[in-house]
Amino acid sequence: MQKLSILGHPVEVHGWDDNLKLGQVSAVDVNTDDDPVVFQRGPVVWDAESFGFDNVLKKRVLIEEDTILVVDADKGKVKFSFGAGLFYMPHGLTIDQEGNTWVSDVGLHQVMRFSKGETKPSLGIML
Repeated sequence: MQKLSILGHPVEVHGWDDNLKLGQVSAVDVNTDDDPVVFQRGPVVWDAESFGFDNVLKKRVLIEEDTILVVDADKGKVKFSFGAGLFYMPHGLTIDQEGNTWVSDVGLHQVMRFSKGETKPSLGIML
């Protein structure tokens, strides 16, 4: 059971996120429709053994489940998701004023932009 705050007053929402299955959540933002957008790692865990002393990810295995999930703010159900097979170690996420989703993957040392409504990156920048 989730408690949401509306205008500073907690409101109980029964069933919110009951079936939401996530790995480690690395980032959350809100899209232009006020729905939470979650960037999660699925089965991958970032711990003390993930990176070597050279800051390179030790196990580079693409995450085969969706890593970016848009969640209905009212019901807590996934509206849509994408990102399977694109990331090694999801890290940061932000939604810009045009509704583009920007994410970073520390395993790839890359930042990507997904244009609003798209599920394939429209821009990738190596770090």
